[in-house]
Amino acid sequence: MTTRPERYRWSLAWLLLLFAACGRQPRPGVPPTHLVLVTIEHLRADHCTVLGYPRETTALLRPDGLRTMGLDHLAETGVLFSQAFAPSGSTRTSLASLFSSEPPPSTGVFDDEGVLGHEFPVLAEALGAGGFATGAFCLPSKPLSGSGLERGFTTFEEGEDQVLVLGAAHEWVSAQIEAEEPFFLWIHLGWITPALGEMPITSEPIDDPYVSPDPWDITDRYDSALHATVAYMRAFLEAVGLIDEELIPDSLIVLAGLQGMELKERGEFVGAEGSVHEESLHVPLILRHPASLTGSRILDEQVELADVAPTLLDWFELDPRTIGTGRSLLALCDSYVERPFESRPSFALGGDHGSVRTPRWRLVIRLEAAGEADGDQRLPDVALYDAPSDPGLLIDVAARHPEVVETLRASLKAWLAAAGAAR
Repeated sequence: MTTRPERYRWSLAWLLLLFAACGRQPRPGVPPTHLVLVTIEHLRADHCTVLGYPRETTALLRPDGLRTMGLDHLAETGVLFSQAFAPSGSTRTSLASLFSSEPPPSTGVFDDEGVLGHEFPVLAEALGAGGFATGAFCLPSKPLSGSGLERGFTTFEEGEDQVLVLGAAHEWVSAQIEAEEPFFLWIHLGWITPALGEMPITSEPIDDPYVSPDPWDITDRYDSALHATVAYMRAFLEAVGLIDEELIPDSLIVLAGLQGMELKERGEFVGAEGSVHEESLHVPLILRHPASLTGSRILDEQVELADVAPTLLDWFELDPRTIGTGRSLLALCDSYVERPFESRPSFALGGDHGSVRTPRWRLVIRLEAAGEADGDQRLPDVALYDAPSDPGLLIDVAARHPEVVETLRASLKAWLAAAGAAR
């Protein structure tokens, strides 16, 4: 007959074997119930306060001087990926990669006229099949209806009237709360000036020693518009019940910039579409749910927008392998469950140019398969930039490193071939 201590040891051994057999351990803390995805157009990483920009562009203050739910607050209470990259300067192209976890050569969405085909599973469909109510409320700079990006959303609202779209979002979220159903809420913002009357935040144009005396200075205008957009994001979240209410502990909030914007750093060009430079492709990516998120607060691993959808499916314990070729970022930002993470370059396309980004280098190159040049001679045929010695990536060192150019050119060709074959 076995004694009680012996029975205890045998029970413990069986439990350990059971856990090992089950494979993945449960996530710590309280898992989120709802998902809120905020995407913002033309959000440059290097103009975000939380990433070292000297202006208070993305930090919002309450009247008492304490920070409130702006971009910086989300980053400081969540995990910020400081080296996240978009696949394009086009809104539709970046959104297609974010939702399908596929690169542009696979999706075939290369500009703001592209349409994402039904052959690509998307995040909203996967979450809907997993029991989530799905709703999208968009204030884009260009219409998204008919792009295929609305697929999987049972409610899809877009328009230029901020009050109408905001009201529809509030009504939809209230209905999901009353029904006690998990929901996936997508909020998309283009360039917006807050027009909601009094708000407990400052949304005036930035006034600090850096401001140019020229009222048309493009950097000042960009920073003021960025600050206003972040202020509107905060007002949007507050209006649907995601600020200082019971809903926020139950919600995983994800914020992603879709592209940045060139501001005359390389001549007179202002914009993003067709650009494959750092200013247009380096974006912030933030994940926030303190109750279930472990690991470091700022991560420097190079990641892509295509990694977002697999990460979110993984977080809600749905199979991330059902969508695209991206990676689950929980391998990086979750210290509780150890798993490998495949580091790889980030690729981008714009017009007849391609770009490769590694932790050290960015190659910008005209694609041989592009045929005749599109008439835009703003971009070089070949340029190589060395990030450690040139943080702004403005000095072309291609002539000094021909072997690096060839290695990165070959990786870009391989990526295009693989993505094209997959399509």
